[in-house]
Amino acid sequence: METRSRKAALILQSTVKQLDIFSTVTVTNYKDGKGIICLYEPAAIQKTLNTLSHAKLVKDVHSFHMAVDYLNSTNIVKAHSLFLQSSAQRLGDLEVDIRGISTLQALRLFEGVHFPYLYSFSTRTLPHEGLRGFLDRHTTIIDLMLGPCPQFPCPLESVPPLPHLFSVEGAAKCISPLVSDRTTRIFSQRTSVQDQSHLQLFQDLLVANSFVVNFSLEYHPADTKFLKDLVSAMPAVSALRLIEFPIDGKVPLPRGAYPWGARNWGTQFRALTRMTRFFLKSTDMLIKDPGNEVEERDLIRSWSGDTGEKHELLKEIYLWYGYGPEIAF
Repeated sequence: METRSRKAALILQSTVKQLDIFSTVTVTNYKDGKGIICLYEPAAIQKTLNTLSHAKLVKDVHSFHMAVDYLNSTNIVKAHSLFLQSSAQRLGDLEVDIRGISTLQALRLFEGVHFPYLYSFSTRTLPHEGLRGFLDRHTTIIDLMLGPCPQFPCPLESVPPLPHLFSVEGAAKCISPLVSDRTTRIFSQRTSVQDQSHLQLFQDLLVANSFVVNFSLEYHPADTKFLKDLVSAMPAVSALRLIEFPIDGKVPLPRGAYPWGARNWGTQFRALTRMTRFFLKSTDMLIKDPGNEVEERDLIRSWSGDTGEKHELLKEIYLWYGYGPEIAF
């Protein structure tokens, strides 16, 4: 570990634009302006972050990604915070994942930190309660990815819309308050079978006058109305991705009970007149003879229409159907 710590310090003899710190892999290298430091012990992580913070070249870091498994010391939180403050002047891309971090620790991590040029922020582990002030201070964010949140409503409900937000991924209840008229790419996730937060997201998109062109949605297979609501909220979507929400021990619905079994599915599908790409993942078999290209084409034709009402722009359709519960997407 001492060798790795010294090696980490040597990296700073050259300008580093991107710095990645991980605690789950064993390779340490530096190449083409990118530094990768892999440490396992909290003490080594703390020492390395303190070393980086006191080096002048840390101010040249534009991109910082950190994924660590250990956080059992307040000193490590202080070390992380000190590093973030030291690199604040130019940092534009920030990814922070600290498994086991508490809300209080998250608040301390970003206490007094402001990145004037931050355009991308990603986290899968930080509690959203600890992110409210951070997101409120960083209205420059263009690309945002948020991990799961167990709270209803999400603490981010009080955060004003991010005026420059272009792309966002996360649970619908968490990202809904943040969308703006510049939001064009969305991956809306569910938190449970009962979660209907996507309906509020659709409403907020209408209020924000968003022009969404790329949309991904985790849907419940028994919800036969979501496509109608989607068409109203984002009629200009060009790429649509529908992913069935995984339900443990789910018994397949009867044929015709899935959304595309509804009489008006084809009409709503064709209402998305600007759609060029469509992806569907479902446990439904869709057709009687899975893999039969003739049946698949007939199914697609029943959705996209024939001459006179044909979906003119649709060029790509991907159907992943009849998969077992053990297969992950």
